[in-house]
Amino acid sequence: MIYFQNGVYMTFTLLIEVTTNISLLLTLLFIQNLILNKNSKKQRLNNILQGILIGFISIIIMNNSIYAHPEMIFDSRTILLCITGLYLGLIPTSIAAFIAGLYRFALGGSGMYVGIMSIVISAGIGLLVGLATKKKQLEPGWIFNFVFGFAVHAIVLLLFYLFLPKPDNLIISTDLALTYLLILPLATGLIGRMLSFQSEFSKSRQKLQENSNLFHTLFRKNHTIMFLIDPQTEQIKDANESAVEFYGWSYNELLTMTLSQINSASQAEIDTRIRTLQNEDQLVFKTQHNRADGSRREVEVYSNLIQIEGKELLYSLVHDITDRVSTEKKLQKSEYQLSRAELMAQLGHWELDLNAKSFSASLGAHEIYGVPDGDLDMSVIQDIPLKEYRPAMNKALAELISKDAPYDLEFDIIRPSDQKRSTIHSTAQYDKDTNTVFGVIHDITRFKQAEEEIRVERERLRVTLQSIGDGVITTDNNGRIQMMNQVAERLTGWSNSESFMKPLPEVFNIVNEYSRQPCPNPVELVLNTKGIIELANYTMLISKDGRELIIADSGAPIKDNKGEIIGTILVFRDTTEKQRTQDRIIRAEKLESLGVLAGGIAHDFNNLLAGIFGYMELAQLENTNEKVREYLDQSVKVYKRTVDLTKQLLTFSKGNILNRKIGNLSTVIQDAANFALSGSIVTCDIRIEDNLYLCSYDENQIGQVLDNLLINAKQAMPDGGTIKIKAKNLTLDLPKNLNLPKGHYVGISISDTGPGIPSDLIPRIFDPFFSTKQMGSGLGLATCFSILEKHDGAIDVYSNKNGTTFTFYIPAAQGFLEEDDPSLQNDIVAGGKILIMDDEPSIRVILGEYLKTIGFEVTEASDGQELLDILKTAHMQGIQYKAAILDLTIPGGMGGVAAVKEIRNRGYTFPVFATSGYSEDSVISDPEQYGFTGSLSKPFKMKDLSSLLSRYLK
Repeated sequence: MIYFQNGVYMTFTLLIEVTTNISLLLTLLFIQNLILNKNSKKQRLNNILQGILIGFISIIIMNNSIYAHPEMIFDSRTILLCITGLYLGLIPTSIAAFIAGLYRFALGGSGMYVGIMSIVISAGIGLLVGLATKKKQLEPGWIFNFVFGFAVHAIVLLLFYLFLPKPDNLIISTDLALTYLLILPLATGLIGRMLSFQSEFSKSRQKLQENSNLFHTLFRKNHTIMFLIDPQTEQIKDANESAVEFYGWSYNELLTMTLSQINSASQAEIDTRIRTLQNEDQLVFKTQHNRADGSRREVEVYSNLIQIEGKELLYSLVHDITDRVSTEKKLQKSEYQLSRAELMAQLGHWELDLNAKSFSASLGAHEIYGVPDGDLDMSVIQDIPLKEYRPAMNKALAELISKDAPYDLEFDIIRPSDQKRSTIHSTAQYDKDTNTVFGVIHDITRFKQAEEEIRVERERLRVTLQSIGDGVITTDNNGRIQMMNQVAERLTGWSNSESFMKPLPEVFNIVNEYSRQPCPNPVELVLNTKGIIELANYTMLISKDGRELIIADSGAPIKDNKGEIIGTILVFRDTTEKQRTQDRIIRAEKLESLGVLAGGIAHDFNNLLAGIFGYMELAQLENTNEKVREYLDQSVKVYKRTVDLTKQLLTFSKGNILNRKIGNLSTVIQDAANFALSGSIVTCDIRIEDNLYLCSYDENQIGQVLDNLLINAKQAMPDGGTIKIKAKNLTLDLPKNLNLPKGHYVGISISDTGPGIPSDLIPRIFDPFFSTKQMGSGLGLATCFSILEKHDGAIDVYSNKNGTTFTFYIPAAQGFLEEDDPSLQNDIVAGGKILIMDDEPSIRVILGEYLKTIGFEVTEASDGQELLDILKTAHMQGIQYKAAILDLTIPGGMGGVAAVKEIRNRGYTFPVFATSGYSEDSVISDPEQYGFTGSLSKPFKMKDLSSLLSRYLK
C-alpha cells in the first residue's frame, strides 16, 4: 500500500492508476462486445452481465488505490461509475454501484461512508445526465465528457472536504484538487469517447446485420423468383426458394447451372441482352425458361446490375406469365372470332373517347356503314343517316352525354359503297368515369323486310280469323297466347292485347260444370297427343267478368313446313243455350213419360188406397184389442209412405195444378227444418234475410222440396254435423246457367258437410228414379226439379269433397200476403142428408160410414144419372139434401163435372164437393170455376172430410 509522500509522487502514482483503469476499461469493452455479439437478442441478460463485470472491475480498482490514511481509499472508480451511468443505462449502473458500494462497506474505515457516497453520487449523476441526453437525442462528445467528468469529480472533491475528518479533510482536498479537477476529468473524457466510438461501432454493426437479415428475407422468402448471376461467366450465384420451387431443381443444382441452361433463347441473344444491360439501368424482356420436368414456361424477366461485396452481379426477377400469355392468345382469338361473328350477324361497335377526342370502330361497323376500314369517325356516324333522322340522333347523343338519357334509335342510311338503303338499329351507353361513349349497331334490314312480310301475313290471317264465327286462340309451345279473334275476346272477356303472352289457363279458365274442378290444359293435351283433341262434356268457361259459359272446344297442333310443332290452335263456341235446351228437353221427356204413367194409374191407385185406408181407419174406430190397434197403427204408417210416393209421382203429371198463395217462405222453412230434423243428431243453422220477398207458391209442394233436400243433407252426415240454411233476396241479372229471366227472386240454399256428390253423377241427379242410396226411390230431387219448374223457378247444385249445397230460386210475387179466412173455420153442423156418388162400391161404403160417424144420413149413387134421378124423386117427395160429394171420373157414365152442371141448372144451391183420384185435375185445384163448392183428393182421411164439411156446412 502506498501512503502520501509528496504531491509529485502522488500525481505520478495517480497517472499510473488512471492508466491501469483505462486498460481495465478497454478489457471490459472487449468482453462486453463479445457478449453482445453472442447474445444480441438477449438485451436484459447483456445488461446484467455488464453490471456484474463493471462491479468487479470497481473492486479491482479499489484494490489498486492510494491510501492517504489507513482507513481511507482514493481511486478512479468514480470515472468508471459515472461513465457507466452516462452510456450503459440503469440496470448495469445499478448493479455495478451496488457491488462497489457493498465491497466498500466491507472494507470499513472512517472513510467508508464518504466512499459509498462518492459511488452513489457518481453513478447517479451519470444516470441523470444519460437520461437527459437520450431525451434530447444528444450525442456526447469529447468536451461534453470532460465537462461532465469535471462536474462529477468537483462534487466528489467537495464531498471529501465536507465529510472527511478534520484536519485531514483540508489537506486531502488540497492535495487531490489537481487530480480530481484535471486528470480525472481528462480520463473521463477519454474513456467516454472510447465508449462512444464503441457504441457507434456496435450500432453500425447491428444495422449491417439487420440489413443483411432484411436482404435475406426479401431474397430468400420472396414469392417472386430471384437470381444472382455472374454476368461474365453467366454462372448462377444464388437463387431463392421460389426459384427452387418453380424450376424443380434443388438449390445446389441451380448453383452449378448457367443462364443458358434455363433460358431457351440462343446464346447470342443472351449475350446481347447482357451487353445491353451494361448501358441501361434495367432491362425487361419476355422469353421462355426450361424446367427440370422438361416443360417450358412463358416468363417476363426484370434484370439490373448490382454491387455485392465489391463484385458486380446480375440481379434478375422472373415472373411466370404462361397463364397471361395463354389468356392473351385466347383474347386475340376471341377478338378475331368476335369480329367474324359481327360480320356474320351484321353487328358492329364503336367507341368515342371524349377526353382524348379519339374514335374507334370495329370491322363490322365499317362493313355496315359501307365505309372503308379506318375512314369511319363520329361525323360519319352522325351524318350518314338520312336527313330526317339526323336531328333526333344529334339530340339523343347530346342527351346521352349530358343527362345519361337512353340512346336507342332506328334509322335508315344510304351506304356510300353500294348506294343501298339499309335500316340500322343503334344503342349506346355513356361511362362518366372514363368520359367515353360506347355504341353498338345492327343492320336490321332483313329483319324489317321479314317483319313487313309477317305483318302482311298476320293481317291476312287476322281478317280470316275475325270472319270465323267461333272463338279462336293460338299459343306457342309454352302455352302462352299469341293471338285471339273477336269472338274469343267476347267469350273470355279479355282483349287480344291484354291476353298476349299470358298463360292459356289464366285467360281460358275452364272447369267442370258440376265439380268446379279445373279441366286439363288443352295445350298440354295437344302437345302430348300431337293430334286433334276435343274437350270433355260439361266443360264450362269462366270469363274475366265472371260469366259462366258451356263450351264445345277442339284443339290442334300448329306445324311448320318441317312438320315440327310450333304452337297450338283452339277453336271453341258457346253452347250454353244449346246444352241447357237439350238438357231441358231430355229431362222434360223423362218427366212427361213419368207424368203419363202417373196420370194413368193415379185414379185407380188412389181409389184402391182410399178403400184400403178407409177400412183401416174404420177398423181403428171399432177395434178394442190393443194388439190389433198396434198392427193397424203400423199399417197406417206404411199407408202414409205409399201416399207420399203417389203424390211425388203425381207432381210430374201435366195436369197437376198448384194451389198457390202469396206469402212469406220463412215459416215454411222453419217448419220443414223442425219436422225433417226432429230427433236427429244433426243440428241446423238457419239464416233468413230480413224483409224477405213475398212469393206465390204452393205451400205443400215447396214444403215437399225442403223436406227432400233436408232429408238428403241429413242422410249425407250419418255421424252428425250442421246443415246451413240461408234465405235471401236476389236480383238475377245474368242467371248462372239457370235459364231464368231477369228479375227479383228468393234464393234458398241448403248446405251439408258430407262427402259430396261425384262430379260424374251430378248431371243425372235430377233424373227420375236415379239414386245413389240403396233404399232411395230416385224421385226426391226429380220431384224438387219438377215442382220448382212449375213455380217458374230453378234449382242448382254445387258439390265437392267438403260437402254439397243445393240452391233453389222462386220468383218474388207482386201482391199482398194472403191469410186464411177465420170465418171459414167453424165447428161442423151435423144432421141432414148428404148424397154421395162414386163408381167404386168400396169408396161409397167407406164414405158413407165416415159421414154416418160424423152424424149425417147418406144416399148413394153409382153415377151422375142415378144421382139426378134420386134428386128428382126427393124433390117430388119434399126431401132436401144438405150437400153432395161427387167423384169426377165415372167410367162409362156421367161424371162429377157434368152432374154438378146439371144440378146447378136445376136450381139446387146446396154445397157440392168434388173428389178424384186425379189430384192433378184442375177441378180439384179450382173447384169453384166448375160449379163446385170445394174439393177433396183421394185418398183422404175422415178428419180431412170433416174439416172440409166444417168450412161450408152451417
